[in-house]
Amino acid sequence: EVLKILKTELQKLKPTNIRISGRKAVGTITGFKHKMFKDSVFLCEQEKQLMLVGPAGSGKTTLASQISDAFSVKFGHISCSAGMSEAHILGRMLFDGTYVPSEFVKCYETGGVFLFDEIDAADSNTLLVVNSALANGYISIPNRKDSPTAKRHEDFICIVAGNSWGYGSNQYQGRGYLDAAFLDRFAISKIEIDYDSELERDIAGEYDVVLERMW
Repeated sequence: EVLKILKTELQKLKPTNIRISGRKAVGTITGFKHKMFKDSVFLCEQEKQLMLVGPAGSGKTTLASQISDAFSVKFGHISCSAGMSEAHILGRMLFDGTYVPSEFVKCYETGGVFLFDEIDAADSNTLLVVNSALANGYISIPNRKDSPTAKRHEDFICIVAGNSWGYGSNQYQGRGYLDAAFLDRFAISKIEIDYDSELERDIAGEYDVVLERMW
C-alpha cells in the first residue's frame, strides 16, 4: 500500500511532458500512461492515423484519450456497430434544413483526435466514407448545403480500435471483415495492445484486490 501511494505521488511530482516536433502546443499528462503510449504518440505524429488492436479491457480507449491530451486537442469518439450510418459520421439535417455536425466532422475540420471504437463491428460499406476522408484530405458533406465539402485539418488524428485485425474473429462474435482499402490506410500504423498491469492498478485504486483475484 505504501509503495502504491509513493508511485502515485511521484507521478504527480514528475508529469510526462509531451513535445511534438513542429508544434507550439505541449501536452502534459499526469498519472500512469499505457505501456504503448510512446509508440502510439510517435505513429500519430508521423501518420496522423492509428489502428489499435487488442482484447477487451486492454486500455485502447484510455490510450486514445491520453493521445489527445498529448497533442492538446479535443477528443471525440463513437462506438461502432452494424447499425452505424453515414449520418453518424457526416452529421444530419433537421426538418427545417439546419445541419447538425457530428463529432467526427468537428474534429476533422477543426483538429482533434477522433476514435472509432469497436471498428471491426462496423459495416464495411459505411466505413468507405471514412476511407475517403483519410485518403483524399477532404470529404463530401451532402447534408450541409452551404458548405458541402469538409477539409481535413492538419491537427486531425484518426484512431480506430478493435478486437481483431479486420479479418473476422472466432472469439469476438459480430466482428466482420473490413474492406482492404480501408485497412490499407493503417498499413504502417498498427499497434497490438495487451493488458497493462500498472495502468490497471492505477485505475482500480483502492479496489486493486479485485485485480489480484482476476489475475
